[in-house]
Amino acid sequence: MPEHRTISLSGLRGWGRLAFDATAGLTHVVEGMHHEIARRAPVLGTAQLEPTRGVTGLVYRSIRGTSRALATGDSDSSAGGRDGHHDADAVGT
Repeated sequence: MPEHRTISLSGLRGWGRLAFDATAGLTHVVEGMHHEIARRAPVLGTAQLEPTRGVTGLVYRSIRGTSRALATGDSDSSAGGRDGHHDADAVGT
């Protein structure tokens, strides 16, 4: 029989924050690598010295914006209900 565990809401929020921060950091690293590869190997034209743009830049901006919006929603929800208080202190898994 599986063991019943309890996760505190603050622990759950911490894991969520870690996931959002990891997504933002990984997006930054991948975009930087993409930019460096495009800058060093100008197959179709001149090398770019500015950040990615066009569809590529749109994708990276969308990932960052969505992650930021979700993180903001997560931190807003951590403020509690309408009266500022949480209904429960733990979530069962």
